[in-house]
Amino acid sequence: MAGLDNLVNQITLEAKAEADKILTEARERADAIRAEGAVKTEKEIERMRKKATDERDLMKERLKSNAQLKARNNKLAVKQEVIQRVFDEVLDELKNMDDTTYVDYVKKNLTDKAATVIVAKDKAAAVKKGLPDCKVLEDRFVETGFIEVTDEMEKNFTFDAKLALIKEEIEGQLAQILYGKE
Repeated sequence: MAGLDNLVNQITLEAKAEADKILTEARERADAIRAEGAVKTEKEIERMRKKATDERDLMKERLKSNAQLKARNNKLAVKQEVIQRVFDEVLDELKNMDDTTYVDYVKKNLTDKAATVIVAKDKAAAVKKGLPDCKVLEDRFVETGFIEVTDEMEKNFTFDAKLALIKEEIEGQLAQILYGKE
């Protein structure tokens, strides 16, 4: 019986040793898997941080660029408003020119001295007096300048039309004078 007890003890010891060995290997594999998972997790966390940082930097750059664009557009709008005011002031001065200067403008630009003209209501009498050969319409008026009517064709010499023609040409030059190079 002692032999049997020894054999049972021997088998129990070997089984325990084998179980300890399997447990140790399992723990080592679990530790390796855990360590590998930790490394992968750390790499993923770092990748996500970098991606978030890159996206943040890109967003900051876009916001900054957008703000600069808005500022430039606002500045341009203000400049265009100032330039428009200059044209408006010129137009106001032209609207308020004295009768003699107005009649001289009509004489200088009239292509047919016997044409029918449409003039500003408050300048009609002065034009009739200064250009007795012209027919001044009494039922139609312009706000500024005049319109020459010949053979059912109208030639527009209003100050609005004249300014519109030259505005595009001189707008850049006017901006250069007002603001210089920016």
